[in-house]
Amino acid sequence: MGSLSFDTSSASVCIALGVAAFVFYKLATRRRSLPFPPGPKGWPIIGNLYDFPNQDQARKFRALSEAYGDIMHFNVFGMHAVVLNKPEHAKALMETRSSIYSDRTGSTMFELVGWYEWSSTIFQYGAQWRAHRRIMHQALLPSALEKFEDVQMRSTATMLRDLLEDPDRFVEHITMAFATTAMRIAYGLDLPSMEESDKNRHINGLRSILTTGTEILVPGKYIVDFFPPLRHLPDWMPGAGFKRTAADIKKEVNAVLVNVYERGKLETDKQSIVNEEVSKIASTTLTRDELAEAERKIWGVTGTLYTAGAETTESAVEGLFLALAMHPDIQKRAQAEIDAVVGRLRLPTLADRPSLPYIDALLRELLRWHVIVPTGIPHTATRDDEYAGYRIPKGALVIANIWAYTRDPKSSRTRGAQARRFLRDGEFHVDPAADPYDWVFGFGRRICPGRHLADRTLFLSFASILHAFTVTPGVDAAGHRASSRRGSRRARSLGGRPLEFGCEIKPRWDGAPT
Repeated sequence: MGSLSFDTSSASVCIALGVAAFVFYKLATRRRSLPFPPGPKGWPIIGNLYDFPNQDQARKFRALSEAYGDIMHFNVFGMHAVVLNKPEHAKALMETRSSIYSDRTGSTMFELVGWYEWSSTIFQYGAQWRAHRRIMHQALLPSALEKFEDVQMRSTATMLRDLLEDPDRFVEHITMAFATTAMRIAYGLDLPSMEESDKNRHINGLRSILTTGTEILVPGKYIVDFFPPLRHLPDWMPGAGFKRTAADIKKEVNAVLVNVYERGKLETDKQSIVNEEVSKIASTTLTRDELAEAERKIWGVTGTLYTAGAETTESAVEGLFLALAMHPDIQKRAQAEIDAVVGRLRLPTLADRPSLPYIDALLRELLRWHVIVPTGIPHTATRDDEYAGYRIPKGALVIANIWAYTRDPKSSRTRGAQARRFLRDGEFHVDPAADPYDWVFGFGRRICPGRHLADRTLFLSFASILHAFTVTPGVDAAGHRASSRRGSRRARSLGGRPLEFGCEIKPRWDGAPT
């Protein structure tokens, strides 16, 4: 009679697998049984279509949070969105659980306009995003940016001269200053030396890409993103205008990015992202298809650098003019510090930064007071998750209401611009629990790779403008002082540019260096 053998190691493995499967099953079942976060009830089929704001989202989300809490849920045509109205929730999900919340949603509109072919800002998390991110990370490290300080100084000096000659067009001068820096770093192109027609063509083309992109990024702006089958409507059918819009945008975007990239390839004597990456390609053996893909990656990276950085930098400098016109006390204190450290014979440099704590505090405060992208760029959950007793389903948009993080509706301390909140005993000081830099540049693996460039550019711009000019509210035709206005110029886009406002920009003294 045979004996029955018993393999204890195999049995242990089977038991362990069984326990793991049971635990996984129970967790999955538990998550599916958990409630969604609170939110408006909605209607059959369309859900919260009429509850989900598609303009001035940050303020409206915070207003809704009074009824539904800090974590809110919306469902539009079966697409889930979770809005986080407190920074600790955004950090807990997008940073602590970055393996789940580093994706972007699949936007039908962005697919139609072709942005998934080049813009790493909206790439879904994966190999393509990592390849682009690797280039941008290396090119935009603080140590790598040091070689471009002269470029930034020259761009800033040009902006000051333009402000002196034609102060009423200050918004255009801000745009040109950032464009000059970004085009030189990305492509090696020297805008001031170009023919006026070429210069305007490149800048206007890239600005057009930025404008359309910030509009498309707004969740809910185009209904096709909530109900993708609409993409199959015939172009001629009423309601299919988004298809014609997308086709026009795609054609324009590709032409702009390829043209400026090809022009940059000719600048082989200058340091730039294009020059460095093209040199790497030249040292390899690639097939025609591989070469085309490698070049597409480069013009995608450089296009992303410009379009993603423009909104932050330009809007922040516009916000500075608005703040100075509204708060003369801030202006006087900042100018007193600059005069004591820099004097009046030269412009401020980055080397002066440790001795200018009030300017650093003002920069932090401007990015808190005037949030550039009030609701950030939404992340997407890659699997079902549980948080704070609520279910967050796979594929849900996760929206950080950054504007709400900078304002406590129960406290008057967060109203108005107060640079002193970032000073302690006369020194620059940031409370780690309330640092705007932790929010305004994004979260986790999706944090903006160009944040160091933006920080350096903004510091130089702020210090130099305050050094050379005094800003006051504008005067209307009757000679009355016009009131400055707050708000978002692009109410239906993701960006928060200020409403148009009037101000007077005058040199502080004759012969101010520019």
